[in-house]
Formats: sequence, C-alpha cells, structure tokens
Amino acid sequence: MKRLTYFLLFISSVCSAQQQITFSQYMFHGLVINPAYAASDEALNATFLHRKQWSNIKGAPQIQSVIAHKYLKERKVGLGATLENVSFGVTKTISFNGIYAYKIKIRKDAGLALGLRVGVSTYRQELTNLNLPAGINDGSFDHDVSRTLFNSGFGAYYEAKKYYAGLTVSGLVNNKLDQGDVSTAHQVAHYFLAGGYLFDINRNLKVKTQALIRAASGSPISTDINVAALLNNIVWVGVTYKYNNSVNGLVEFKLNEQFKVGFAYDIASSDIARVATGAYEMSLNYRYLKKRQHRVMSPRYF
Repeated sequence: MKRLTYFLLFISSVCSAQQQITFSQYMFHGLVINPAYAASDEALNATFLHRKQWSNIKGAPQIQSVIAHKYLKERKVGLGATLENVSFGVTKTISFNGIYAYKIKIRKDAGLALGLRVGVSTYRQELTNLNLPAGINDGSFDHDVSRTLFNSGFGAYYEAKKYYAGLTVSGLVNNKLDQGDVSTAHQVAHYFLAGGYLFDINRNLKVKTQALIRAASGSPISTDINVAALLNNIVWVGVTYKYNNSVNGLVEFKLNEQFKVGFAYDIASSDIARVATGAYEMSLNYRYLKKRQHRVMSPRYF
C-alpha cells in the first residue's frame, strides 16, 4: 500500500470542511447535488461518474459514483440511490444514500419537488501508513481510525420547460471522528443554491446558462458559472468558471436514445496550480424508456 507524506495529511486536515467533492458535470446529473432531482424524469436513469483531482499528486482526491433515479408520475414520487467511493490521502470513504422526492404540480409544464436523502458512510483513516518526519513521535498515528456514520440532507427543485432553480442542504448531522482528545476530522453542512435558463436559438442550437453557489462552515463561499451549447441535439459543449479556483471544459455525446458519455477537464487557477495539474472526469449515462414513452416525452435539457 502506498505511503504518503505528513504534509499531505496536513493538507487533508485543513480541507476537512469540504468533504463533499462536486463533479464538474453536475449540470447533467443533478442528483449528485440535489435529492429532489429524483422527481425530474420519468425515465430510469443510471449514471457512472469518475473524477480524479490534481492528477500528478500522490494521494490526491478521487471519487467514483453510481447514481440512479426514476420519477413515478402516477404517484408523484421520485426514487433514487447513490453509491460513492472517495479517497483522499489516507482517508477512504464509501457512502450509500437512499432518496425520496415528492413533486407538486404548479402548472402544466412546471413543478416543485421536495427531496430527502438518508445514508450511511464507512469512514477510515489509515494513519499507520504515513511516514512521519524524523524525530516525530505521536501516538495518534499508532493505529487507524474507522467509523460508520449516518447522515442526511434535503433539497427543493423547481423546474419549468426552459429554467430551473434548486436549493440543497446536505450533511445535516455534524459527525466527528475523535481519536482520544484529538479531533481528526468532522463533517459539516453544505449548502447549494443553483439555477439555470435555456435559450432556444433554433432547431439545431440550444444554449444553457447555469450558476451554482456553494457554502460550508469554515470555508469561503464559492461560485460557478456555466455556459453550454447543444448542437443538433447530439453534443453538449460547455465551459465552467469556478471563481478563484479553475476553468473547466466539458463535452457530452449522445451515442443513441439510451446512452450518453461525458468528459470534463479542469485547469486550476488557484495556488494549487503551482504544484498540481488539473482534474479530469468522465461519465456514462443510461436512460431507459419504453418505445411508446419516447414518442410522447419532451426532450430534457436540465
């Protein structure tokens, strides 16, 4: 097993307020942020996402996620689930969440969904795998830390034909991982406010603009602005600017009526760019509808 430096553990500890990694392709897969998104689509959606951050740094964050959701129109209920595997330095986390959402119809082409996420995480810090600097003798690193944690979150998602707005609060339980008198890590609530609008230019060109504001205790507020163009209803091409953090390019291809594949690359603009390259990300989405349903369903842009 790879051994990491004491410096990387320090980086991990000072970043403990931002445990929730946000995928660059969240605008295509809203469930990774907002549980109310489970009521957004009558089709069965299943997506695999992989992200590797700061790819030239050993032990840098990476995450794999499987998400699935479906809206049951007759019951006005959306059901979903997420499975995540996150690694960052000596910290490893596997999380499973079940999701329930209820949709309130506002008018013919618009509705408000309210969603709840409840989950469990297995959290492990492999402290014994660290190489401490010479002369350092700290008993806190003599054994690994392992815990099972429960957490929850909720969200609201309003969607019309050409725009949407969403609010999410995740990490409602302030879990702490204590090793004696030393708090090795803790979880804090994360807040997300998002919105988007679609400009229908013509039959072959749609332009989607979106913004995301995120906040967490102990961390500065961050803002994303995204613009993406849909060409011939087949390819999305877009760019995201994360204020004082990175510039991200992304593309998503519609392979057929059921499969889409996406790619994203982040170029860091913060101080980390001095020592690290950007992040890359890929996704594979499967969307299933019966043939007769495809004929009556409107295309989805959010």
